[in-house]
Amino acid sequence: MRVAAPVELSPEQRTALQRMALQRIGRVGAADRAQQIAVDRPELVRRLVLVGTGPRGGDGMGQLAPDGAPLFGKAYDPQDLMWLPIFFAVSDESQAAGRRFLERIRARTEDRDVPVSEATVAAHSAAAGDWGLAAPGSFGYLNGIDQPTLVVSGGTTTAAGAIAKR
Repeated sequence: MRVAAPVELSPEQRTALQRMALQRIGRVGAADRAQQIAVDRPELVRRLVLVGTGPRGGDGMGQLAPDGAPLFGKAYDPQDLMWLPIFFAVSDESQAAGRRFLERIRARTEDRDVPVSEATVAAHSAAAGDWGLAAPGSFGYLNGIDQPTLVVSGGTTTAAGAIAKR
């Protein structure tokens, strides 16, 4: 059985984090990096809030939740419509809030992220799969997280499966 390697930060990422005096890592799929930074560079992290995620090797961390997987493989037109079923409930009110969210993002004209390439999607999927591999001792790194940490996971979380408890 393979043991998932810790998330490696490039020298540029480490330098950028030092310069930023890290306050938060706030994007989808960044919880694995946030956990690793809290272990590797605890002086950069005051506290953690981990939402809809879990520890390396935790239950369900190696794959998308069965109800969420089809949402990520489907083509949308435009592609950003994928966020509606992933982050917003099926109610009319929630879907309307999701459309307003997308309108705000689309209205932004400066400093936009570059579109995500297929190669990036494949690399992210492979890294996420490695992160989720269960192995003896894979939770051991959690003992290195001393910062106050709030872990939140809802019973109807679509984007991430159930979390394993420490």
